[in-house]
Amino acid sequence: MAGPSLGLAAEAFLLTIALAPGTAQASRIIVSVVGISVAALISQFMAKHRLASVRDGYVLEDLIRRLNLTDVFRAATQAKTTWLSRRSSYLSWRMGLALFLLVNTAILILSIVKPAVFAGPPATP
Repeated sequence: MAGPSLGLAAEAFLLTIALAPGTAQASRIIVSVVGISVAALISQFMAKHRLASVRDGYVLEDLIRRLNLTDVFRAATQAKTTWLSRRSSYLSWRMGLALFLLVNTAILILSIVKPAVFAGPPATP
C-alpha cells in the first residue's frame, strides 16, 4: 500500500516549504492547505482499506469454520509477539496523520493571523 508512504513523503516536502523562512505568505497558505488535504486523503484511503481488510477477515473466519481448519489456523496464530507488534498500525498511522493535520492547520492559521512568526532571523550587516 504505497498511499500512506507517498503521503508521508509529500507531507515532509510540504512542511519543508511551509516552514522555510523565505517562503511567501501566499505560498505558505497554499502549501498548508495542500498538506491538510493530503493528510485527509490518506486518512480516507486507509479507512477504506481497513474496512476491506476487516471484511476479508470475516470471510476468512467463515471459510475456516466451514472447512474445519480451526486447529490449523490456531496453530498459525500462536507465534510469539512483542508489545510493539501487538499495537495497531492503523491507529498509529491515524494518530500520525492527525498530527500532520494539526501542524498544517496551525501553520495555516499563523500564516493568516501572525505571518511574522515565520520570518527568519534579521540579516546581519
